[in-house]
Amino acid sequence: MPRFTPRLPLPVLRDLLSKVVNRTDLNDVNVGSSLFALMNAVAHEISNTEGRMFNLRQSYAVENASGSDLDARVAELPPIGIARKRGTSASGSVLKITLRQAFNTITTVPAGSTVGSSEDGTVYTIVQDIVFNALETEKQNVAIVCNTTGAVGNAATGVIDQLISMPGEVLSVSNEAPLVNGIEEENDQSLRDRALRYLNSMGRTSTSALEYLATSFIDSNNTSYPFAAVFEDVSKPGLCELIVDDGSGEYNSKKAGFGVSFRAPAGGANFVTFEGPAVKSTFEHEFDFTIRDSAGQPKTDAFGNERTYAGEYTVIPERGIIFFEDGVLQEGDVFRMLPYDIFDGFIKDLQNEIEGNVNRGNILRGWRAAGTRVRVLPPRKEDLTFDIAIRPINPGNINLNALFEQISEEAINFVNQLAPGQPFLTSQLIRQLLNTQPIISANILVFGQQGACSLLEDRYPSSNRVVFRTNSNLISVSNI
Repeated sequence: MPRFTPRLPLPVLRDLLSKVVNRTDLNDVNVGSSLFALMNAVAHEISNTEGRMFNLRQSYAVENASGSDLDARVAELPPIGIARKRGTSASGSVLKITLRQAFNTITTVPAGSTVGSSEDGTVYTIVQDIVFNALETEKQNVAIVCNTTGAVGNAATGVIDQLISMPGEVLSVSNEAPLVNGIEEENDQSLRDRALRYLNSMGRTSTSALEYLATSFIDSNNTSYPFAAVFEDVSKPGLCELIVDDGSGEYNSKKAGFGVSFRAPAGGANFVTFEGPAVKSTFEHEFDFTIRDSAGQPKTDAFGNERTYAGEYTVIPERGIIFFEDGVLQEGDVFRMLPYDIFDGFIKDLQNEIEGNVNRGNILRGWRAAGTRVRVLPPRKEDLTFDIAIRPINPGNINLNALFEQISEEAINFVNQLAPGQPFLTSQLIRQLLNTQPIISANILVFGQQGACSLLEDRYPSSNRVVFRTNSNLISVSNI
């Protein structure tokens, strides 16, 4: 927009008085005269009007609007605008469940069971059935969602330790990593930044557009993931992986897919559908599907050996479809899919949003370009193990154990805020510790064989698929 600068009262008064003197016979414009007082009042009114016009004009720019004005501006963005994110629930695959003893039968902790925090009484729900096999006593990385939205659901390591509604076979629970992704209603700065990313995502198929979608998306459990990165494999043109993470580096919201039994019709078939998005990337014949002829016998190759179909099919696991080369599935052939797992929860909902649905076009409009693939996946987690050697400011006047715990928690939060593909730079962690803790120096060390130690080098992930994470069992703090 052309620049507009509102005038102050004095320049307006000067213009008014000059016009009156030049265009009329009035000339008593001295301070204190009636004409001066009248012109001065008009000048102030004009200046105030220009100021209000300026503020109104500025409120129509996303960069300057705030509050309800900002809500109105982002709602006007094409095609249907965006809205301020409401508070979302803290969630993560962080819970460890321990049974009272090793039972001889299968034990199930059903979805909907609840646990609580001994720190403030906040309640969390287990999102899917947890099945203990016979003689199994412990399950880790169980996914939970806070029953309350907002930052109240964020929890430090170890505080989610109360049994509220759990089977009697359960002895104890504990969160082995913090929950950090519960957020309050989105503030103006976050909404403003997201609106600008939205404008950059209008093409809906760029890297920034997919990352914008992933970090803005709220699933059916009212959870939102703060980390997302696109990985483009140059060896597979047209395919990219959208890596999403809730801060834990774990994703255990999975379930068994529906069984598939398909008989090829007259003329044969080129594809078979199954429930998606599947967890596996490829399907190998001997483990995951079988094809029998109309007589129920395995099909053979030209040498009389059972066919393996290597290179004769293409799997698109995120959409749940297998394409076969011509002549593989002939009339009467029976295709059967053996047990397989699919993603549930956030990844499934986000994948459906990306794929779109013509039957629900007003809601699921799709974010994938024709002829391309976008597969939503959890990251591959790499644990960071290191020791922090510190020098306190006043070592004689502080509780060293409490300080060690604070520094450990700060380091854990620093590492667990790294996005997929983001490097771990020791200098950044040291700077954060120096800025937030009562210490005068810190070194990040790694222990080798026979107790030898050295400074930990910066760690770079091998790809955007990898995310660095840590917990209190992997970090130690000591005094220099």
